Amino acid sequence: MLLKFSKLFFIALIVCFAGIHSAQAQQDDYRLNVRRTFGYGNGSDIRGTFTISIVGPGNVSTVKYMIDDQLIAETTSAPFSYSFQTTQFPSGWHDLSAIIETNQGLILTTPVRRFNFVTAEQESSGMAGIIIPLLGGIVLVVIGVVAFQSIVFRKKPLSTLPLGASRNYGMRGGTICPQCHRPFAIHWWALNIGFRNRFDRCDFCGKWSVVHPLGRAELSAAESAELEQAQDSSHNSAKTEQDRLKEMVDQSRYTDQ
Repeated sequence: MLLKFSKLFFIALIVCFAGIHSAQAQQDDYRLNVRRTFGYGNGSDIRGTFTISIVGPGNVSTVKYMIDDQLIAETTSAPFSYSFQTTQFPSGWHDLSAIIETNQGLILTTPVRRFNFVTAEQESSGMAGIIIPLLGGIVLVVIGVVAFQSIVFRKKPLSTLPLGASRNYGMRGGTICPQCHRPFAIHWWALNIGFRNRFDRCDFCGKWSVVHPLGRAELSAAESAELEQAQDSSHNSAKTEQDRLKEMVDQSRYTDQ
């Protein structure tokens, strides 16, 4: 009799343990997801509008969302999400969690997630802590690229295309150097400054300047201007040679006498 009772007790203990383990396993399958809809987020520091939802298997009938063990919303239909604004609550640290009821009537609780609802002043300070190092990094990149170009090329031209020669401007387009007024293709390593502006180095004069992509018509006009400049230079050179020969003839005429 004692042996039989011991067996029943042992079986009941196993069933109880299995039930607790199964419930714990199911509870561990669910977690709380907090997604920023609009506002500021930097790690655990948040401010603005956020959406909370459940991540895990289906089989959910009801979800109750809690902040600091206080009910803020109850949802009974998919996707069981809820949006809230941090400004609706006092600033500082808060515990977020969810209580889930499954279709089988099990009550499960997600692990707590802690967030710091920051003030507007703290948000501004946090943004400055992000933007200032980012801008500093961009400035260092600009300085590095300019220094590298200056040391390696020493303002030597990157291209020896003759005046008026047609060229391929590539996917980034072309522009006109404000220093020498020759059109060149914007380089892949040109630095973006603003919406369309680029900080780039001219292929011909080697000088750095702020430029922006131009249309094909403007670039073609610049190429034509180059060609006219080349023709004028050639004509002037020919005239100079003729004048020099004439001068030599005149000088020889005086010498013969």
